[in-house]
Amino acid sequence: MKKPLFRTDRPCRNVLGLIAIASLMTSQSLAVQLYTSETEEPEPLTSEIVVSYGDVSIDDDESALQLRDDTGLEDGETGGIERLYLQAGEDGDWRFYLDGRLLFDPDDFAIRLEINRDESIFIDLDFYSWKEYEFGSGVLYPPRNTFAVLSSEALEKEINKLKLTLRMHTSDTGRIQLSYTFFERKGSSLSTRFGDDFQYQATGIRSRNIIPALIDGSETVHTVDAKVSREDGIDRTGMRLHYQRRTVDRSRVTERAAQQASANRFSTQSEESTDDLFSVSGYNRTELSDTMMGSLGFSYTRLDGEITGSRIFGAAPEASYDIDFPALQLEDRGFLDLDSSRKLQQYLFNANLVYTPSETVRWITGLRLERLATELFSSYLDTYSTVDWQARAFQVEEAATTVESEKTAIDFSAFLEGRYTGFEHILLYSRVELASQDGDLDEAWNRQELTPDSGSPVNLLGRMTSFDRQMAFWEVGMNYYPKAGLRLSLEGYLKLRENGYGWAGITQPVADYTLYPGYIDEQSLETKDVNARIYFRPFSSLKSVTRIDVQQTTIESQDRVNAAIDSSERERLVFNQSLTWTPHTRFFLSASYSYVEDLTESGAAELEGTFSGIVVNLPNDYWQVDCNLYYVLSKLIDIQLGYQYTEMSNYMDISAKTVPVGSDLEQHHGSAQLVFHINDFTRARIGYNYYKRDEPSSGEFRNYTAHLVQGSLQLKF
Repeated sequence: MKKPLFRTDRPCRNVLGLIAIASLMTSQSLAVQLYTSETEEPEPLTSEIVVSYGDVSIDDDESALQLRDDTGLEDGETGGIERLYLQAGEDGDWRFYLDGRLLFDPDDFAIRLEINRDESIFIDLDFYSWKEYEFGSGVLYPPRNTFAVLSSEALEKEINKLKLTLRMHTSDTGRIQLSYTFFERKGSSLSTRFGDDFQYQATGIRSRNIIPALIDGSETVHTVDAKVSREDGIDRTGMRLHYQRRTVDRSRVTERAAQQASANRFSTQSEESTDDLFSVSGYNRTELSDTMMGSLGFSYTRLDGEITGSRIFGAAPEASYDIDFPALQLEDRGFLDLDSSRKLQQYLFNANLVYTPSETVRWITGLRLERLATELFSSYLDTYSTVDWQARAFQVEEAATTVESEKTAIDFSAFLEGRYTGFEHILLYSRVELASQDGDLDEAWNRQELTPDSGSPVNLLGRMTSFDRQMAFWEVGMNYYPKAGLRLSLEGYLKLRENGYGWAGITQPVADYTLYPGYIDEQSLETKDVNARIYFRPFSSLKSVTRIDVQQTTIESQDRVNAAIDSSERERLVFNQSLTWTPHTRFFLSASYSYVEDLTESGAAELEGTFSGIVVNLPNDYWQVDCNLYYVLSKLIDIQLGYQYTEMSNYMDISAKTVPVGSDLEQHHGSAQLVFHINDFTRARIGYNYYKRDEPSSGEFRNYTAHLVQGSLQLKF
């Protein structure tokens, strides 16, 4: 049984009350300041406040959490101050501007303060605070029609951002800018992980499950930025100093085998990290001659970071470490006392040249050179559930472990672009890019068993990997303007990339090359794309924009053992059509349609026997319609209507072998709104929104139908 559209008549009374209040507040001037088509519209006033109130009603047995995830709305009241804008000092040396909002359910607070003096000193203060919500559910398991849920409440993250900026115009050409930014994100979110094999059994065949992982923690970022620049027409010179500190305190909890009581356990991975990033950069652009302009740029970046943490298996989230925990399973691998450091250094240089020999020809060329070096060192206590094959018994090992890696890479790229406008109504252009990367990666992994038997250090992996990457890109296009109101654009590009790997000094207990990317010798990627756009305005009141894009991407891999294979192929078709009709200045209608046909195919989908059906070709097709209408009924009343519909049908139930993939989904959002222009400084709105989500592929666990009635009042002063 569904609830009434509204629980009481309270929402309608409160919304209509906004309009009543506006009428009372303006009753003295209402008789003389109402304006019609026969009168002049008054000048807009400078400051304003907009307040709103609404009520959300969700039908019974519907997913309030999914509605919260999609829209931020929840069952109950919503509203607040949509906008507060104030300004002062227009006639003085100092001017002040304040713009902000304060909304509840969903929570959203923002304030912006601008102060400037004689257009030479500018002080900006921006603060934003909002919440993001997430439905903490896992993937549907069709045979049992169940969801794995780690949180029965809506997950939420609170995000705060503060930025303070000082800009000074020291002269007609000189600029100085100093800024400080604070960013904070804290709360919970959801990820997914592979659970244990054989959690479920359907029609006699065991299957694997994907399980939810609950992530909880905080992230804080402090940024200081300083810029100095000089702008004199085309000539520009500048330098920038940048420093950022990022700290993260995060935990990830995963329930490994919810359907197997004897094997169920929680893994809790906790980590704390601090990263310090410093960079300096500069640029110069100058006019070399009447036909030539050039620019140079450089940057240096350094990153230093530290990570500490642990991963512990236990009977509950955040359990203490217990080497004798009875539910441990084979291959459960945790760690304690992680202490890791990382470093990065990047050197970057680029140069560009623009040459315009005539009014119809322009050439642009440039090059980019980059050197990147990284270092990583980690030490930790490895806790590993394995088998003592001699004793034929299950055991848990503890071992002191270190991991080291060093990577260096040099990238060089260059491009050449040409544009020609010598043909009437036609622009031709083409661009060619070439890039090359060479580098090496040195890795070492050492382990010394401590329990149950103390042993000597063992080098589990020692490897020097050399890699090279070659990239080529060619684009050609045309813009055709045959007459006013008609523009045709046609473009195509080809992108090629070749990855190659080589190894030296490999040290392993056995000849095993399965550690990525150790089993790949070569890899080829190719993307072809053709797209067209047509802008057509047959009448002054009607505008049409059509766009179509066809793309194909293939990946071919060659490993150390097998012949070359087609790893994957993706074909994508995108079609967009939009229409805008304004037959009268008081009437506006827009409609758009989008259709996407997307398929990723893998050679693994053709496997037969034991592995048949585990990997499938993945479609991602959907279509969407969006319509909006705005009509000015009179000087007093406007009407606004909107509707959006999205549909996809890509669900494949392969739970007998693995987890289901894709989604079947229909979403509706309709809206209607009346706008009342009460007088020159008062405006009121009353509106209705309808939300509906129908997702059969979730077993109806994500379905909802919701209604929102909302009103707002705007006062200018």
